[in-house]
Order: sequence, then structure tokens, then C-alpha cells
Amino acid sequence: MRKSSKALIFVIIVVTIIASILIIKGIYTQKNSNTNNIENIGTIKVTMIKENKTIEVKDINEINAIKKIGFHDVLEVAQGAMETTYNEAKELKEKLEEGQAFMTTSCCPSYIALVEKHVKDMKPYVSHTGSPMYFSARIAKEKYPDAQVVFIGPCVAKRAEARKDEAVDFVMTFEEVQSVFDGLGIDVSQVGKGDFVCDAHRDGKGFGMTGGVLGAVKAQGLIPDLKAIQVANLNKKNIALLRAFAKGKSPAKFVEVMA
Repeated sequence: MRKSSKALIFVIIVVTIIASILIIKGIYTQKNSNTNNIENIGTIKVTMIKENKTIEVKDINEINAIKKIGFHDVLEVAQGAMETTYNEAKELKEKLEEGQAFMTTSCCPSYIALVEKHVKDMKPYVSHTGSPMYFSARIAKEKYPDAQVVFIGPCVAKRAEARKDEAVDFVMTFEEVQSVFDGLGIDVSQVGKGDFVCDAHRDGKGFGMTGGVLGAVKAQGLIPDLKAIQVANLNKKNIALLRAFAKGKSPAKFVEVMA
């Protein structure tokens, strides 16, 4: 856990029903007419939530449940996913124009660890583009500069990614967030619904599904007739497949890899 003498911000990304970035801004002094002129407002917390569905405005119980923990705002991870999409599509186009045979995605930290430890020949083919968590954390930091960031999602491997990212300070799983709800006696079904505006492009909302990254990159239209495939689940068969790809046997120019 990294410490900050200034504000404390948690960014949480939730990727099943919702994916969120939570930002907790630490105790600070401010006079605000909406707080009865109380000088020490205390802790402000912000959450970023991403859904796999395309929505614009939605009433979500989890919004109020998260705010009951103490979080102040909610940001959408799909915004960061779109930054990943734009940059990855441009990188792919550049790599292919330079003569590289193919490129794989870089969003999955388990896949990155696999390459670094067991499929080292694949390294030159892995995208250098940051993940949705990477870009989402920076969106949060831009909005709340004096903050620490917490990512919430289903993947424990995100902790390894966060250790390499100065913009992300905490990672929690869905189960851990539910434990916080349970410990504080927060019943999500009883807290009422909070409005949440989801304004990111639909392509960014599909990253949590198999083929979502692949589809989003193809949708950019930078490479006509792009041949792409997906590798889901890093089992022995697929690891052997990736080793074959790394030796120049990839049947596609773009490969989405997810654990």
C-alpha cells in the first residue's frame, strides 16, 4: 500500500454487472454552503462503474451502496477501455505496416505474466498499450489529482498489474467489496437506486466479454478486412497454441488473449 500525505483516492473497477473506479479523497478543509459551512468535510470518495451493457442513464442500487461506504462519485471504466481501443488499434496498424506478423492484446495481466515467465518468444508481439484500468486510473487522477486509486474487479491478477502502475494504489475483488457491505450491514437491495450516467461508447462496454477487445479494435476501421482471433482460457492447449504463434504460425494479424 502506497501512502500519500495529501488526499486518499480509491478507484474501483467492477466488471460483472458493474465495473467501477472508486476514488476516496482524504480529509481536507473547504467551506461549502451545501454542507452547512462545516469547514472539515472529511473523506470524499469516488467510484467508477462500468457495465457490460450499453446504457446512457441507469438507476443502480450499487451506486448508493457504494456511497454508503463513503465514496462520493462514480466514473465509468468503459472510458478507459475506449482509450485502450484507440491506442491499440493505432499500434496494431503501425506494427503491421512495419512488417510485424501479428500483435496480441495486453489487457490481461495473467497473460502478460505467462509471456514473461513461460512464453518469452511472444514478447515482441504483445501490445504496449495500457489496459482499461491504466487509462481509467489516469482519468480519475486528472479529475481528482490528490488521490489514490482502487480498482475493483473479478481478477486477482490485477493486483500484480497495479504494483507496476503508480496511478493505482489498491485492488479489491467483488467478494471483498461484498464483505465490506456485509461488515457495515449494507443491504444492496434496500439502499435505493442511484442515477448513473454511462456516456462511453458501446465498444468500450464490451471489454468484459470474450471477443470484446477484438471487436472494439476492428470497429475502429483502421485496418480493412482485419483477420483476428481470440484465445480464451490459458489452459495447456492454448498455451501450446500461443507458443506456436510466437514461432510465426499465427493464423491472424490480431489475437485477443484472456485468461
